[in-house]
Parts: sequence; structure tokens; C-alpha cells
Amino acid sequence: MLIVSTTGYIIACIGPFLSNYSNNDASIMQNILHRNTDGISNWLNEDDVIVVDRGFRDCVNAMEDLGLNVVFPPFLNGRKQFTTTAANQSRFVTKVRWVVEAANGRIKQFKFLANTVANSSLPHLEQYLSIVCSIINRYRPPIKTSSIQDTVIADQMISLRNQKKNFEAFLQKNNLKKTSSTWEMIDHSDILHEFPIMTEDEIINNITLGTL
Repeated sequence: MLIVSTTGYIIACIGPFLSNYSNNDASIMQNILHRNTDGISNWLNEDDVIVVDRGFRDCVNAMEDLGLNVVFPPFLNGRKQFTTTAANQSRFVTKVRWVVEAANGRIKQFKFLANTVANSSLPHLEQYLSIVCSIINRYRPPIKTSSIQDTVIADQMISLRNQKKNFEAFLQKNNLKKTSSTWEMIDHSDILHEFPIMTEDEIINNITLGTL
């Protein structure tokens, strides 16, 4: 299990662990907190923000009991789809949490860890992972660095959080969600002029909000 900062710096690499139905992300995290693995309680402070995925939901209370602010994507809870606010909240989490997947990707760039590890190597796998993570921290640049645009992008995302999706509003207004679709053959040359021509900066600043 990797614990990384918002820059992608690997703070801790704990494991490996047996993974099955009862030994999932949440139970592993609870075990780490209970045993204070790697002295985790010494470098976690009250009110620290911990961003996790949905697999950690069963250990949220354990983390909150330590005074941590836990953020994770919402659940459908029986609904067919998310509300606009809930869908955007999930995107907010992804916007922060993607560095975890990027850090995992860096580890898998090492040939030994990119493929199936032989059983004979399992007793030493923890040491191998620690060495790899140390090499990454020492010699690879940060995955994400702060910029003057961060606050601007964050403010823009917050301002758009509750904005209703225009396409969904169009479907509801014209009662198109309940009608069957009728497909027509079209020629791409007839509609190309309808697509806007945008620069890379316009896409990043106005559409993907900082992510290419």
C-alpha cells in the first residue's frame, strides 16, 4: 500500500499484503493504524486531509477517530446515476488522487515489478519495493508541482460544482430521456463546421481545468 503526498512523493510503502475478500484495502488500513505500522501515527497530524478511493469506506470511521479529515468519492446508494453535485464531487477527488495512480505507474516502470513476481522472491519483496520507492523519491521529479494557476483552477472548479449539466437539461426539457432513439446516417463533412476549433491552452483552462 502506497501513501503519497499531493506531489507524488512516496511517504510510505507498506506491504505486500495477502488480498482477498476479507483482507481488502479497508481492513489493511485498519491494521496499519492499529499496529502503528512504520510509526504512521507519528507523522499524521490532527486535521490532515486523507484522500482515498471507495475501497476504504469501511475504515473511514477509524481514520476520523484519529482526527483525520477523510475525503472519498460518493456512492450511488441505489440511484441509477449521480446528481450533478455528487458527480462533480467524485471528479474533485479524482483531481487530487490521480497522483497515487501515477506513483504506482512509476513503480511498474521497473521491469522486475512490471511482471509477475516469482514466489521465490516474495520473502524479499518488501525490501525490493522500499528500494524502488527510495530511488523514485531521490531521482525522479515531482509528479505535480504547485503553480500560480492552482488557486485559479480550484476557484473555477468550485464555482462550477453545482452548475446543472446543459446536455442533461436539454434532454429533460425535450423529454428525450423517455423516448426511444432514432438513428440517422450522416456525413462527417456536414457537421465538421459545428465543432469549435480550440487551442491546447483553451482546452486545459476551460474544459479539463488543468489536466491534459
